Amino acid sequence: MLINALSPFIDVVTIGEGTCGMPVGANPVQIWDKMVIAINYETTNAVGAGGYFDGIDPECFAQDRIVADWGSIHDPLLREALYYIDNNSCFS
Repeated sequence: MLINALSPFIDVVTIGEGTCGMPVGANPVQIWDKMVIAINYETTNAVGAGGYFDGIDPECFAQDRIVADWGSIHDPLLREALYYIDNNSCFS
């Protein structure tokens, strides 16, 4: 949702693996002693874009796996992001 919300305002570069996609939400409603949670709205951004039900593919692929502490240059996502910032292109 954050990627879609920011995209009308800034250039968003996605790095990592594809997202799962869930551009919808729900408002829980209590009916007697049960809570009913039904999908009842789709999220869109400021220009009306949404519908990413199949997820969002990354512009730069990097395996999302834990290899070191956060902030470590050995983190594949951080390494790819830093490369993109320096070169304006993907490493992988």
